Amino acid sequence: MIIAIDFDGTITYGDKPFPECGTIRPEARDIMKKLKARGHKIVINTCRIYKSAESAKNYLIENKICDVSKLQVIGMLVTKRKDID
Repeated sequence: MIIAIDFDGTITYGDKPFPECGTIRPEARDIMKKLKARGHKIVINTCRIYKSAESAKNYLIENKICDVSKLQVIGMLVTKRKDID
């Protein structure tokens, strides 16, 4: 099964200023490890921009929380172009 999990405020506490990664919630770490051990694929679903989302994914891997299978980024950058009203 593929399981998508939000990162900020779900896997981690909101105890550090964005875009830093907050402290991992112990219960989230335990559940994610159990899911991976049972053969499930973990997808991180986030509204972070891609570069920041990559750092969140690497944070989970480096801290041996889980080997994230995929990264789903749903955020976007919106800018105002001078030639468009």
